[in-house]
Amino acid sequence: GPVLPQGLRPADLLGTAFSDQTVLLNFSGQLAALSENLDGDGEKRMIYALVNTLCQLPGVKKARFYVQGRQPESLAGTVYLPGDFLPNPDLVAE
Repeated sequence: GPVLPQGLRPADLLGTAFSDQTVLLNFSGQLAALSENLDGDGEKRMIYALVNTLCQLPGVKKARFYVQGRQPESLAGTVYLPGDFLPNPDLVAE
């Protein structure tokens, strides 16, 4: 099924940047609001689906997430969000 929270719109991605092989994504508060009800597995799947997809782009090795320009501790309470994420294909394999 879809890994991104239902109701997330393209407009909720406020901006992207690229620095030192890392793609930086800045989401609106809607990402956090819609992620609150995810269980731990759902949160991990969502984050790594994004990371794995982004890291297939040329030159991208890592991804970093922001909400409203800040790095929250977590979205749903399971995944520690600050810092960089490396791809982990095993985590989203069906």
